Amino acid sequence: MENLSINNILVPIDYSKTSLNALDYVVLSHNYQSTLHLLHIIDLYRTQEI
Repeated sequence: MENLSINNILVPIDYSKTSLNALDYVVLSHNYQSTLHLLHIIDLYRTQEI
């Protein structure tokens, strides 16, 4: 069986406690030859209504 090589890790984050815990887990467990990408999406239409 071949070793799996992960080059990129995408972490969706909304700054909730759950997503921050997931981020901690990924940071502690990823190998340093991979790149972490954080994704945070802002709904501009919703923020204009608030």
